[in-house]
Amino acid sequence: MQTKQDHAYHVLKEHIAKGLLLPGQRIVVNRFAGEIGTSAVPVREALLRLEAEGLVTITPHVGAVVTHITGERIEMTLEALAVLEGYATRQAAARANEILPELKGHHGAMAVAAHADDWESFSRENRAFHFLINTTVVNAVVAKTIGELWSQLDTCLSASAFYLMPDRALTSVDEHAQIIAMLEDPLVDLDALESLARTHKFNTAKRLHSLKDGTQPRVSFSVPS
Repeated sequence: MQTKQDHAYHVLKEHIAKGLLLPGQRIVVNRFAGEIGTSAVPVREALLRLEAEGLVTITPHVGAVVTHITGERIEMTLEALAVLEGYATRQAAARANEILPELKGHHGAMAVAAHADDWESFSRENRAFHFLINTTVVNAVVAKTIGELWSQLDTCLSASAFYLMPDRALTSVDEHAQIIAMLEDPLVDLDALESLARTHKFNTAKRLHSLKDGTQPRVSFSVPS
């Protein structure tokens, strides 16, 4: 059963992810508590959890504000995810038969969404693809850290990122296909699989960096049928 603190946590997190609470915006505890029908205590506890995830910043005598995540922080977060998701993909090889059907479904939906320039659906399916792989991680610390890093990205990337760099969406679909192909191989080279998954995330970080520098402007994009 969900506690009041859990409810406050999930509602706040969803508001931040959807942009209903913007970077730099102050979260008034009593007002928010009234909106969700609870006391201030569960909200304060939820804010402490969100602060631990880097989603809010709490300052004494000021209160909690939604954290502003810089472009540099986004790149560092993607680089950290590259390392951890490389490990996660290596772990996924042991449960490949279990997750492959659903993984292929998300991959196919990504390609369809990209063809339609439906970046919201593309982002959702991309997230589901990675989260399915991440469910195979046995190490609870690694799994928790991956989730927290994704939460940070959710506040500032999502669909808009692929709208701005649709060329990266195409290569991302291709790279996912390569990951699937390696997971299908019962004799897969685990070092090569981990390296591929890491490179996949590093490529997104590099593309975002080039976008920030203005070295590669947005280009028209479609997926061949």
